[in-house]
Amino acid sequence: EPDKAISELNNIFHDHSLKYRYENGRIVRLRRIKRLKNIRYYLYSPGEYGFVEYDLMEAYNRLMLNDFACVVRECHAVFRRVLIRIHERKGIIYHEQDSLNTLMANLMARGVISAEYAHKFHFLSNVLESEIFLPIAPEKSHHHYVMMLRISEELACSIYYLTERSIFFLTQQAEEDDVAPS
Repeated sequence: EPDKAISELNNIFHDHSLKYRYENGRIVRLRRIKRLKNIRYYLYSPGEYGFVEYDLMEAYNRLMLNDFACVVRECHAVFRRVLIRIHERKGIIYHEQDSLNTLMANLMARGVISAEYAHKFHFLSNVLESEIFLPIAPEKSHHHYVMMLRISEELACSIYYLTERSIFFLTQQAEEDDVAPS
């Protein structure tokens, strides 16, 4: 029986602490990402921010597939969508081409987040829109493509974790500060 043989092989790997597993017709190396044990999924209200969980799961799946450049693109997309959704809910005017820092400055100007928190989010915004990762522009040169492929596992985990925590904080702040738009 093929299933029994596969199960026995995987048990041998496990029993001898070998970091391999047979799946999908091939032997794959198991990569344990230490950072991921700190990642939790938070429940977002299904109405306003329901898309967040699905989009974060997409980024998480890319992390599991070692597609680190795609993790950055997914994180950029979901972070941007959250900022835009907050703008729409609060009646704050924005432009499609606004950078993440501009969107964040708008939220600060309207009192949704404090200047201190806006400053903390600048780091994430700058990383997500860095030319090294180039998540929002088409690949212009081979150099950028190579750089995107070099994003390390640790960096991708850090970016994912920071994005996830920032989104959770921002959505909570936006809900608490439910002031009618002026």
